[in-house]
Amino acid sequence: MQDVGSLPVDKRSKKQILDVCTQLIESEKYQKKTDLPLTSADTEFLSLIHKKHPNLDNRELKVCLLIKLNYNTTEIANHYAITKRGMESLRYRIHKKIGLRKNLSLKNYLTALAEKLSG
Repeated sequence: MQDVGSLPVDKRSKKQILDVCTQLIESEKYQKKTDLPLTSADTEFLSLIHKKHPNLDNRELKVCLLIKLNYNTTEIANHYAITKRGMESLRYRIHKKIGLRKNLSLKNYLTALAEKLSG
């Protein structure tokens, strides 16, 4: 990225190159955090949720992504080698950290957040 400034191209092209580089770096950063192959939409989602809720740790961010990707509680629990009850506790803590009221669904919140990015 540091060398882009010295390229013999116009400012607009430099900005586009820098934007692509930034997106690739973000994608790699979140892919390392989650150990999942990520699409650019997944990376944008993780970036947005991290900005909105910086108190979520890496595992909680990954769980949010898995919930958004329609993994159910049992599948996520198996992925982490924890009990279904342990996964329910993790979801509860995420729900609380995000600040959702009791009657609001974590899955619906995450889906709405993802839709804001795509729409």
